[in-house]
Amino acid sequence: MPDLRPVLRHATVILVAGVALAASFVGAFHDPRPHEMPVGVVVPVAQVARLQAAAGAHDPGALSLRPYPSATAAAAAIRDRTLDGAVVLAPGHARLLVASAAGSQTVETMQRAFSPASLHTPVATLDLAPLPVSDRAGLGPFFFVLTLVIPSLLTGVVMTVVVNDLRVRDRLAGAAAFAIVLGLVDAALSNVAYGSLGGSYWELAGLGMLISFAASSVTVGLGRLLGPVGIALAAVGLLVVGVPASGSAVGPAFIPSFFATLHPILPMGEGLDVVRNAVYFSWHATWVKLGLLGGWGLFGIVTAAIGSRWSLPQWLAARGGRPGAATRGPATARTSAA
Repeated sequence: MPDLRPVLRHATVILVAGVALAASFVGAFHDPRPHEMPVGVVVPVAQVARLQAAAGAHDPGALSLRPYPSATAAAAAIRDRTLDGAVVLAPGHARLLVASAAGSQTVETMQRAFSPASLHTPVATLDLAPLPVSDRAGLGPFFFVLTLVIPSLLTGVVMTVVVNDLRVRDRLAGAAAFAIVLGLVDAALSNVAYGSLGGSYWELAGLGMLISFAASSVTVGLGRLLGPVGIALAAVGLLVVGVPASGSAVGPAFIPSFFATLHPILPMGEGLDVVRNAVYFSWHATWVKLGLLGGWGLFGIVTAAIGSRWSLPQWLAARGGRPGAATRGPATARTSAA
């Protein structure tokens, strides 16, 4: 009778990964509700309480109202990504300033909170950053980034586990070469073939390359330094937690606070913000996020370099007292830097 224990071990790992993905994704997106969504208000001082009551009656805690002196200032804050929307109240009418490109749920939330019935006046909606006809649901940026992160994670695993006898710099060079090709291809599909993302093809391709290398280099670095534990950490940070923390198409204001806290930290959320802001908001609020993505790439390079000299698997093997374990790891590191 064949030994089924290896099959059961691998099946158990896959099952655990599947359950983790389901728990994380469903937990984050099954009931998207806004939490402190930043909304500007342009109203006379006497009307602020009226707007607060209207917003609170619809969904307490959903909106964070911030006063602005004029509609022009509120519109500039929306374009700068400081606000998700604004309401301008004037005698006899009201205007909602929204940006549907910021997230598919923001416009609906604004319209429900500040409806003609709640404000007791006619309400008009002005979309300052509308979605293109080719991407009415606003899923283009999310799937662009997701289809960069998943192959890059797998490339990092291959460069760490499958490819042998390569120096660390060669592994990272391979990840960089893959990032260049993937960025060019994904941008061609999203920008040229399907038209789901506008803007400059070369700018989009460059962003794709940066996001891809950040994901693959982190995987290589953690994999070299911590072994299977590092690869698992990379998968958790990039996919299991990273995808829900990105906010998908709904935006970070509509996910649970745990994931929202991680949104500006993890590569998936940073990548999605960068692409969305570059395409729809003229690169506003983008440069710091580009720096953070570059920081993730640098983190991967540094951890890979450390892992070529010292790694957790080598240390555990040496502690276990296996014959030659204490000397084989460093020697291998010096000869192959792998």
